[in-house]
Amino acid sequence: MESEAKIIIAFLFNRSGKTQLTESEIYLPLSMELGWLSTTESQEFVKYAIKQGLLVKKEGGLYPNF
Repeated sequence: MESEAKIIIAFLFNRSGKTQLTESEIYLPLSMELGWLSTTESQEFVKYAIKQGLLVKKEGGLYPNF
């Protein structure tokens, strides 16, 4: 699952063109724009990514840690 999570995170950051995203800028595209996950599932994905160290919280935003 970790490699798929990295791919999803990299896709979202590349898509946005930003180096920092808020939690909602990660979970809303997954659920509302792309329709890949439900809102609850995408919020759980963000929590999972933080817990696994794939995303790091700094200065009010999230950054990829890979």
